[in-house]
Amino acid sequence: MNTLYKSSLTIACFAILLMLVSGCASRKNRTSKNDNYQSNITQSSVRYSEIHIPFSVKKSVLSELMNIALDSLLQSGVVGAIDGMNVQIERADNTIIEASEKDILASIPLKITVIKKVLIANVKAEGVVNLMTSTGVEIDEFWNIDTQTELIDYQWIEPMRISGGMGGFSVESIANNLIENSKESFTKQIDEALSNQLKIQDKVDQLSKQIRNPIKIDEPYNGFIQLSPDTVKLAGFQNKAEDISNVISININSKLHSSEPSNNIFKGLPRFEWSAIEGDSSTLALPAEITYQQIEDVLGSYVIGQKFTDGSRSVTVNTLKIKGSGRYLQTIANVSGSFNGELVINGVPEYDKDKNLLYMKDIDIKVQTRNVLQQAAAWLAKGIIKRKLEEQLQFSLADQVKEIQSVVDKNIESMVKSRGVDLSVQLDKIDIDEFLLLQDYIQATMLIDAKISVEVNSVPDIKF
Repeated sequence: MNTLYKSSLTIACFAILLMLVSGCASRKNRTSKNDNYQSNITQSSVRYSEIHIPFSVKKSVLSELMNIALDSLLQSGVVGAIDGMNVQIERADNTIIEASEKDILASIPLKITVIKKVLIANVKAEGVVNLMTSTGVEIDEFWNIDTQTELIDYQWIEPMRISGGMGGFSVESIANNLIENSKESFTKQIDEALSNQLKIQDKVDQLSKQIRNPIKIDEPYNGFIQLSPDTVKLAGFQNKAEDISNVISININSKLHSSEPSNNIFKGLPRFEWSAIEGDSSTLALPAEITYQQIEDVLGSYVIGQKFTDGSRSVTVNTLKIKGSGRYLQTIANVSGSFNGELVINGVPEYDKDKNLLYMKDIDIKVQTRNVLQQAAAWLAKGIIKRKLEEQLQFSLADQVKEIQSVVDKNIESMVKSRGVDLSVQLDKIDIDEFLLLQDYIQATMLIDAKISVEVNSVPDIKF
């Protein structure tokens, strides 16, 4: 579905944020070879992103869709001739739709006309009956949909009467026999019509493939985000005064790659389940692999060329090199000014959950001369310059929420314009759940909490 596919682009904003965060300060670190370090964040227990989408559909929309389907069915000659009588059926008024768990309840007003030839004349009888049907919906894990429609009751709004020169008198008992004799055929044809309309495996497969296509993130980050729906869950339908509501829950594998991944990693349809769904908030878990080169590009964009001053002394950053070194994130800065050479800056990545702040703990500055590290002079290692470096090597996630929300809102506006659908995505908070410093890259998991809602207010223009 183009709409959902476009919506996945907003997640690229989250990926960009993750790279920015990683470029400014790092978290939990652990080397891939010999040094183990436990920071203040435990390893991620989140395997999937959990997207909960409460949605509601106006009953008037469902009524309009049912009217269209019913008119098409009746035009096909749903009844025809019964017991020597020519039976014509047409919709007398709008269908009324209700819902309960897995059942769709419909109140269908029909005008029935019966014409029977008696001797040399046609006898015509007309009436309006309200049929009350219940359609049970079952969906298996492979997206096969089965419906079972039953006629649970009927009431005559206008009793069946013979019209014309016969003076008009009730033939309700004959009409009741007509309904009883034809109800099995009628409900069977409703299920057959629904079956033809509800073969959705191809549409689900097409949508899944679109979502799974790797999405390129703009320069300078050079990353790719890849999403794959694993399981789709649906709760029971809830009946309200003006609409019918439900909750869709989607478990999604999500990953951020530093190079373009194959789009054949994930295959097949996501599994479908009926399930009770608790809560209406969503959590996007975005595992990421970020190379140190990517971090250098981001950090260097605002540090290289910057002058750090302490009284009469100053240094200007010319180049940056970043790598993992045991429990530390190490930055090697070539500087010039009051000192010419390389500064080796080590810091322990930490994260303040309460402040949503990434920062470098226990920064240590050394100078490198002839491949030998020496303690930097006090004006570099302990003074104003060190404090300024500490300020540069921290990043507030909270400051980014408004900016990302603005990007999301713009994408939503372009996605659902004139489609009869109101889509709302409200970001709550961003968090870091895992941060591992490995030999060649950083492995991280970002958690994004959000509330998503969908309201269908008119027949939507949705195309696959």
